[in-house]
Amino acid sequence: MVRSYGGVDTSLARAGGGPGVARQASLTLLTAAVLAALAAAAYLGASASADAHRRAVDERLAEVARAATLAFDREVADLSERATGVARQPRVARALARSDATALRSVAAAEQDVSFWKDGTLLAGSRPPADAVTRSADVTFDGAVLGRVSAELRLDEELAGRLAGAAAPRPSEGIGVAVAGRLYDTAGVRTFDLAPTGRTASAGGERLRVASSPLLRDRRDVFVVAATPAAAVDAEASERRRRVLVAIGATGLTLLAGLAAFLIWRSGRRTELRSARAEADRRHVRDALSLVGDALAATHDAEGLLPVIAQTAMEAAGATEARLVRGETEIVRVGGPSSSRTPLVLPLGADDDGVPLRLLLFSAGGTLSPGARELAEWFVSQAAIALENARLHGVVQRQAITDDLTGLANRRRFVDALESELSRAERFGNELAVVIGDLDDFKSINDRFGHEFGNEVLRAFGQLVTDSTRDIDVAARLGGEEFAVLLPQTDVDGGAVFAERLRDGLSGLGLEGPDGQPLGVTASFGVAAYPPIDTVDGLLRIADSALYRAKAHGKDRVVAG
Repeated sequence: MVRSYGGVDTSLARAGGGPGVARQASLTLLTAAVLAALAAAAYLGASASADAHRRAVDERLAEVARAATLAFDREVADLSERATGVARQPRVARALARSDATALRSVAAAEQDVSFWKDGTLLAGSRPPADAVTRSADVTFDGAVLGRVSAELRLDEELAGRLAGAAAPRPSEGIGVAVAGRLYDTAGVRTFDLAPTGRTASAGGERLRVASSPLLRDRRDVFVVAATPAAAVDAEASERRRRVLVAIGATGLTLLAGLAAFLIWRSGRRTELRSARAEADRRHVRDALSLVGDALAATHDAEGLLPVIAQTAMEAAGATEARLVRGETEIVRVGGPSSSRTPLVLPLGADDDGVPLRLLLFSAGGTLSPGARELAEWFVSQAAIALENARLHGVVQRQAITDDLTGLANRRRFVDALESELSRAERFGNELAVVIGDLDDFKSINDRFGHEFGNEVLRAFGQLVTDSTRDIDVAARLGGEEFAVLLPQTDVDGGAVFAERLRDGLSGLGLEGPDGQPLGVTASFGVAAYPPIDTVDGLLRIADSALYRAKAHGKDRVVAG
C-alpha cells in the first residue's frame, strides 16, 4: 500500500530509494567519464599546441645558429687569407730577414690584429689573447722560412655583432659567442650556463631558450648561441594552451548539456524499468570509459598519457586524490590532498627500464565502494595495455629509423627526411645540401684488427658526425662505412665547409689500434645541393659521384658535385 502525506508519494522513501540512488550514482559516474574524456582531449590538445610553439622557436633558433656558424667559418677563412696576404708582402720578408722590429711594428700598426714571429720570438704586434682564433702563414724567400705571420680573430662582443648581422635574427632573438662559461653579445660579457638538454640556458641570471653550434674543433667550450628570452616563449606557449583549453572547454560544456538533456529525457521515458535501467547505466559508464580507453590506446606518447590516466581514474572512481608512482618516486599527482592513508593501489605495468608503475587512489571516506573499485580496476587494466602499446610503438619506431651500431638515422629515415626537406626548400625558396662520406680503406682495418674493432671506429666517426651537426640537420649511416648528412638552409659551399670540418675532425680523433699504436683513419666526401639539383635521386647520385671522384683523386678530400 502506498501512503501519501500532503500529496507527496512516500513509496521510494519506504523502499530506501535504492533504484533512484543507483540511477543517480550511474549518471554521476557517466558524467565523470565524459568529463574525463573531455579533460583528456583538452590536456593533449593544449599540450600539443604549447609544444608546437616551442618546437617552432627551437627550429628557428637552430636556423639562426647555423647561419651564424657559416658566417664564422667565412671569417676564419678570411683570417687565413689575411695572414697569407701579409706574409707575401716583400717589405715583411725584408724586415724579418733583418730582424727589423721597427719596420714590422709599422706593418702591424697598418694591419690590425697581426703579429710577427721569428724563431719562436715575438718581434712585433701582441700575443693573441686566450679567447681568440689564430691563423698563421710562413714568410719565405728562396725556399727558406724567414719567420711567421699570425693573424687573430677575437671571440668577443664585436664578433657576436658581426655574426648577428650575417644571421639576421628577429628582434626578439640574439646572437652570442660562448667561451668557457662566458657569453659575449650585445649585452656585454655575462656568465653563461647551458642546461644539459641544450634547449635552455642562463646568462647573467636571465633564463634563455637557445640553440647552439660548436665553432672550433679543438675547443668544445666555444660555440655560437642563438637565444630568445625563455619567459616570452613560455608565456606564448601558455597563452596557446589557454586558448585551446577554452575552445575545447566551451565545446565540452555544449556536449555535456546535450548529454544531460538526453539522459533526463531517457530517464523519464523508462521509469518503469528501474532495475534494468540501473544495470544499463552501469554498462553505459563502462562504455564511456571504454571510449576514454580507446582514446588512450590510440595515443603513442606514453609520458603524455600518465596525467590523463590519473585524472580519469580518479574521477571515474569518485576518489579525491590520485598519485602515479614510478618505483618509489611520485611523478604525477592530481586532485586535492586526502586525509586517507590507505589508498587503493593499482598496477600500471612498467616503463622502458622495467621500473614498475603504480596508481594510488585516495578517497575521503578512507575506502572506495565495491562498484567504484571495480570501475577503477577495469579502467586501469585498459590503461596499462594502452601504456604498453605506446611503449612498444616507441621502441619499434626507433628501431625502424635508427642504425643500431651508431645511433644515427638509417637510410630509410634519411631518404624520408630528404624528401620532406627538399619539398620545403622548393616551397620556400631555401637551399639544401647533402654530404656523403666514406671511410677510406676501411676493409683493411677490419682485415687487420677484426670487425669488433672496426665497429668501434664506426662508432667514433658516428659520434664525430653527431657532435658536428645542428638540431635541424639529419645525420645517417647509409650502410657499411658510408655516412650521410642532410643540411637544410645550406648551399653547396656551406656543405663543402661542413665536410672539411668532418675530414679535419676525423684526423684529430687520435684513434689507436688494439696494440696502442696510433691509427690513421681518413675519409672522403662528396657534396651536392639544391638548387640546381631538384630531386632526391639526383642529389644522392651527384653526391655519390662526387664522393667517388674524391676517392679516385687520392682520397682524404672533399669534392663538390
